[in-house]
Amino acid sequence: MTGKLDYNQALDLSIEAGRDDTRPFWELSTLVTLYFPELDHLRERLLDLRDTGAALLAGHRRRYTSQGVDSQAVEGMRRLLGTLDELERDFDTCLRELVPEIRP
Repeated sequence: MTGKLDYNQALDLSIEAGRDDTRPFWELSTLVTLYFPELDHLRERLLDLRDTGAALLAGHRRRYTSQGVDSQAVEGMRRLLGTLDELERDFDTCLRELVPEIRP
């Protein structure tokens, strides 16, 4: 055993680590659509971020399989995660304005 992972093994590990996520997107989308239409613009931003992330990962895979190391994807993912953090704060702020009973 050389201690190296191929690309598919690394993806399998990432997917397995994400299986325990207790916040499935479809639940958020349904709640916003049914109960908080005022937040729909934020849900749309989240969909855009999801699509951007998928494109980043697809590009990363192409570059990784053809060139090996892909440092370009790291910065893109870092920016995407920062934007996702901002969006989470925006969701939180807007939801608290709509439902003042929600406590931090």
